Amino acid sequence: MGELCRYFCLNLALWVFVSGLYAAAPSRRSPSLTASPSVIILGVTPSLTVNCSYSSTRSHDLATLTALTIYSRTNSSAHLHKRGVVKVLEDNGMTQTFVSKNAEGEGVIDDKGESFLFLRWSLPSRDQAVEYFCVLTAKDVEGVEVQSNAGTRVTSRTPWHIREIQQLADGYKVKAGTQLSNTGRIQSGIFVLRQKGLVKRPSTESIQARGDHWP
Repeated sequence: MGELCRYFCLNLALWVFVSGLYAAAPSRRSPSLTASPSVIILGVTPSLTVNCSYSSTRSHDLATLTALTIYSRTNSSAHLHKRGVVKVLEDNGMTQTFVSKNAEGEGVIDDKGESFLFLRWSLPSRDQAVEYFCVLTAKDVEGVEVQSNAGTRVTSRTPWHIREIQQLADGYKVKAGTQLSNTGRIQSGIFVLRQKGLVKRPSTESIQARGDHWP
């Protein structure tokens, strides 16, 4: 009985382990979603591109690619249908083609090759640091519609640390300027005293011997 239990437990543990590996492995049907840059400075970073791509050579059980969609819950989204053009949907509900107020999109769907869809913002924004998703819509060899998705997150840094660095740099400039100003006043004072004969200029020999100079 003990041997049977041990055999059963070992097989159960192995099955759970293999199942976990299979579940964690990315599906060959899933698209790839990237963001460039992945870290932005809110209101400062000049542009952001979110790109979704899929290679038909990765999976042979998808017969037809129907659409690619990039979206986030708080920002613009882009949709590309196989028989249409890229549409960028703004958060105000207005749909425009290729170019919108805040973003533009472009893409290609190829059943036998490389498909892609990107969404690009060309101006700094304060609402781009969110999680983005790409949805691939296709039909398998039996004609059944299937969907797969991928996600990526764009993180942000606020301009506060840049402002602090700038203030620190300005502080160093002020200190350096004060030191230069003090040096100039000292040299001017020595010049006045020398003109009044209160300070004598050292001889050339003594200057050369000490290796210094006279202001």
